[in-house]
Amino acid sequence: MSPRSRRTSPVRLLLIGLLGALGALVLVATAAMLHPPTAERVDEVLPTTETVRLRVLPNASGEDPGPEGTALTAALLQRHLDALDAAWTEATPIGEDTIEVAVRSGKGAERVVEFLRGFDSARELYVHPVVGAPGHAAEPTDADSTGPTLPDQDGVPLRLGSAALFGGDVERTGVEHVNGEWMVTVDLTEDAVAAWRELTAEAACHEPGDPRRRIAVVLDGTLVSAPEIGPDATCGTGLETASLSVLSPGLTEEAATALARDIRAAALPHPVEVVGDPTS
Repeated sequence: MSPRSRRTSPVRLLLIGLLGALGALVLVATAAMLHPPTAERVDEVLPTTETVRLRVLPNASGEDPGPEGTALTAALLQRHLDALDAAWTEATPIGEDTIEVAVRSGKGAERVVEFLRGFDSARELYVHPVVGAPGHAAEPTDADSTGPTLPDQDGVPLRLGSAALFGGDVERTGVEHVNGEWMVTVDLTEDAVAAWRELTAEAACHEPGDPRRRIAVVLDGTLVSAPEIGPDATCGTGLETASLSVLSPGLTEEAATALARDIRAAALPHPVEVVGDPTS
């Protein structure tokens, strides 16, 4: 006789499926009993947020932000919040003059709010080439200079060319202590790299000691630093790193921190004021 083919009845298949499902439920229940969810684990799955409300103020020229200015301010503010890396944030423009910043609750939220308070003043930042100084062998003509003439930290008046960089080119700022002196470091955006290289490439074509080898940093109409380009910059090529150092004789840590905050504030087209602080 030929062997009979074995067939599993539909009832038996149904029983096998039910038993398998019941076993899976038992495993899940056992795992939940052995590893109950902690507050930290729940927070990782369902993070809570707080909302910081900002009012967008008129700029240094007295111009109101409007919807476009508010949106641009929110976008640039988000870039600085991302660089801060203190907590998850999301800046959203609302109407004519309001920005709401959603902040992940926790220790980083207070740092974010304190950071936002540093943008409450209208600041204007420009970086100029130095085209000469009175009494120098190669004094500039009026055609060479379309910028102001401002005194440096030693009182020497420097004639400046037209601005090559402005506050919106600032990516982030920091404070460093190097060789016994405090300084402010300014990192530039990717969009500013070409202008920075062109600026330093021209300055590097002049000999050390020549005022035209200097770069002038002007904040709110005051020349706060005019460092000379170092030997690592070459004529026609300039500096590869898109960052500059703001130096001033006798700069203290407190003063450097305040200067870094003011330079950072100049990166926004409009200042912002914290009007709703859930962390206070």
